[in-house]
Amino acid sequence: MADKTKSVPLPKEFLPHPGDPNLPYKLWILLFDNVNYIYMRDAARTQPSSNEYKNRLLFNFLGLEGIGIFSAQPVVDRISTTSHEEFHSAVRTMFQVPVNPFRAYYDLEQR
Repeated sequence: MADKTKSVPLPKEFLPHPGDPNLPYKLWILLFDNVNYIYMRDAARTQPSSNEYKNRLLFNFLGLEGIGIFSAQPVVDRISTTSHEEFHSAVRTMFQVPVNPFRAYYDLEQR
């Protein structure tokens, strides 16, 4: 059976350098989770998935600037023992830009 994961493009790093990210966090994490699911499903045939593996993979794809910013979080010190849900939540809290509903409505009305 051919390895289907080789045809799945990896997402770009979230924040490779100072400035704006490649994609908004919400879209980027969706791409990352999909790729992670595909790779983990194929890897499950040969090895069990672990929270540490998922956490380190997510951490790696934050990019150099993203890693620098996120490294100040205490959850990074416990990367091998933290559940993936907790680690994912910490990343989301750090990088997802909150949407102001009033500003969104104003922007919509200005079109």
